[in-house]
Formats: sequence, C-alpha cells, structure tokens
Amino acid sequence: MIPPTKRAGRQVLKQQRRRISELETQVADLAAQVARLLKNSSTSSKPPSSDIVKAPKPPGSKGRNRHVGGQPGHPPHQREPFAPEQIDRVEKHILHECPDCGGVVRPAAAPARVIQQAELIGRPVEIVEHQAGAYQCVRCGKIHYAPLPAAVEQGGLIGPAPQPSTVVEARARLGLVVEQVTPMLAEKYRLETEDGVLVKEVLRDGIGARGGMKAGDVIVQLGRYRVSSLEDSGTLLGHLREGTKARVGVIRGDRVGFATLQL
Repeated sequence: MIPPTKRAGRQVLKQQRRRISELETQVADLAAQVARLLKNSSTSSKPPSSDIVKAPKPPGSKGRNRHVGGQPGHPPHQREPFAPEQIDRVEKHILHECPDCGGVVRPAAAPARVIQQAELIGRPVEIVEHQAGAYQCVRCGKIHYAPLPAAVEQGGLIGPAPQPSTVVEARARLGLVVEQVTPMLAEKYRLETEDGVLVKEVLRDGIGARGGMKAGDVIVQLGRYRVSSLEDSGTLLGHLREGTKARVGVIRGDRVGFATLQL
C-alpha cells in the first residue's frame, strides 16, 4: 500500500502550485505587453515608416554570418561576474570521455569553464552558475570541458532553465522521460492525482519498458517511499544500486499498481 500523506500538507502544496501557475500566466501577459510596446514607433527615434519598410538590399548582396559576442578586431565587452554570495545554485557538468579520441579522462588542474545565467522563476529570478569541469585525456593529453546544454550555451545572461538533474538521470538510468505533475498537467491529461511524477515517454529497450512502464503512468512510490515530486524521485534514484530491483508504484488511469524494474 502507498503510505498516505497529511491532508493539510497536500492542500498547501496545491495552493502553492496554483499560485505558481497564476504567476507564470502574469509573466507571459507582461512579456506580450512589452513586445507590443517595443513595436510602437512613438517611442523610437526612427520615423514611423521605418518600423515597417526597409530599404531593399542591393542586387547581388549577401548577408553576413555574424557570431554571438564581439566581432573580430573589436575589443570584448563583458559584464562583471556575479559574486559567490549571489549564486543561488551551482550546476556541475561532467565529461565522461575524450570527445576527440574516446579515451578515459580525469579531472584536470585547469579551472572550469563558467557561464552564469539569471533564470526567471517564481522568486522571480535565480542566479545559476554552470561549471563545465575541465578533464585531461589520459591517452592524448588534451584538456576538454564537459558539455553544457545547448540552451545554456546559447542563452546569454537570461537563459531558459535546464532540465533538472532528476529528469536527466531518469532518462539515462530508467529510460523514462518524466515531468513533475502540476494542476495544469493533471487537468490536461485527466490524471487522478496532482502529486507524483508523470511518465511522458518510455524509451524503447530501456529498463522502464522492460518493466512494463507506459506513457501516462504517474509514479507515486519508489521502493517503500512515497514520491510526490521530482525532488523525491531524484533523492530515491540516487540510493538505487545497479544490479538490484526497484518496486515502483504507479497510477494508470483510475487504477493503482506496481512495476518491478531490474537495474
């Protein structure tokens, strides 16, 4: 049986999720208003016609491929980094093998490559420092850095929130693409619960597929412990050892059942 949770705690959690959903809607509305204001030529130094009409390019001209950042021949202009006490969270990215020759890597003495981003959250911002660890290939001796998510590389100062480590681990270890259940998801997929972790996709030949997991399942228990959030599942996944079996409690439609996953 799945251990029950306290009704008061569940109610507070639901209220907080509804409030987050409301704040997200307000942020989207404000962003749309700002976009409309920026298109208003009355606030621009250009004549009104220049907002719409652009001079045609000369025949035979080709656009130049410009890269993000300073152009060749121009001095770089970089902002001051956030101070350590301003950092809310540090994401450390790991390199598993040499990207050139496939050799084994070990931590190098070189400092990590750092990108700092301010992410929009309910607070409303969280300063995240992404540290791509430096690794030296034992075979060829080259120093390489752990790969960063593409969204982080391309995001600049304000970047989209990367996938939580729990999402990455669930995909890598269990072959499951998961997402936190929210009131909006519960309504969209007609779920019987607003807690737990939704299985959005089951990867072919993964541990989840072999254990009978299906897309649309809601994970509410792992081992003997209840799963109410991604944080819960991440903590429990970290304690599962290779070669053991994990009993997973799921809600499928209006039924509650269990799947056994061989790790």
